[in-house]
Amino acid sequence: MPVHVLSEGAGPGAQVPKHLSCVSIALISTRTNCSDKTVKGKVLRKCPLVSSASGDFILKIIVQEEASPPDASPQNPSINVILFGAIAKDFDGAVNQGDVVAAAGFTVGKSPTVQKDKLHPFNLLLRGDGACIYVSPPLPPPPLPPPVSRSSPAAKRSSSLSAEVSRKTKVPKYTYVGLGALTAGAVVNVYGVVVFFKQPFKTRGTDLCSSLKITDQSNEKISCSIFCEKLEDHPKVYQIGDIVRLHRVKVQLFNGAMTLVKTFGFSVMAFDGAVGGATEPRTSSRSFSFDQEDGGGWRSCGPGPRTSPSSPHPPQCLCVTSGPKRTST
Repeated sequence: MPVHVLSEGAGPGAQVPKHLSCVSIALISTRTNCSDKTVKGKVLRKCPLVSSASGDFILKIIVQEEASPPDASPQNPSINVILFGAIAKDFDGAVNQGDVVAAAGFTVGKSPTVQKDKLHPFNLLLRGDGACIYVSPPLPPPPLPPPVSRSSPAAKRSSSLSAEVSRKTKVPKYTYVGLGALTAGAVVNVYGVVVFFKQPFKTRGTDLCSSLKITDQSNEKISCSIFCEKLEDHPKVYQIGDIVRLHRVKVQLFNGAMTLVKTFGFSVMAFDGAVGGATEPRTSSRSFSFDQEDGGGWRSCGPGPRTSPSSPHPPQCLCVTSGPKRTST
């Protein structure tokens, strides 16, 4: 068999025949005496097995030398190894990227791709009955440490530290930009009073589109077009005068006017804008919190048909994110 799998983690030097001596990849050339020599290294890349028109098999790998001798050149630590015939087929089924291999019975040829891949100027060629490869899979990972009892001092310290970190990072503060201070290209968080809205409608693609026009105390009226596949991801606006909070929207210029479009991580929350109306935010997200200390303070974000301003600044809302998945934050 041209491919010999050695004991797991033993390394090619452990069971390779003793009459074979290892030669550094950096010293390989067409003048190298290949008799009774091996080249050892880690499989850095393994290309797919290819069947030629004649029915023969060809496989290319890139082998990287793990440790070079002191007198070896450091410039060519990796080399292309081309396998032909039965050894290519056997290698494909027995060897994985990351395994350590020792090639024997090879010949050396000039690399036609040296200018492109910047690897060794020569290739190792393995074909015929004399070619063989010794394979050593990597060492298995060390066993996991035994679980620590929750009642142990170490576990209590870890739990206390985790809780402290959680308290420090749990609820971020967001800053909000007034509609009169928007700049093209910026990604912002805004509040606004709805002066026009169009409920989600089907587009030519897979998305639904809803349209809003909002204002605040600057009296700027800004349009916002929202494209989302799911109906529940659109703002739950019921009437003129409702208030919306938009997170992570991008400011764009369209026909000379500022518009808002959604970006990655976009979320929206709507509120009843009527004086004395419900303060419960309307959102389909399962992961958000709203700072109750603000009470109904979010109504002060700007004048609207059914609101009266009481504060020149948007409220500060506290929201919780839950990792990389999109949440209403």
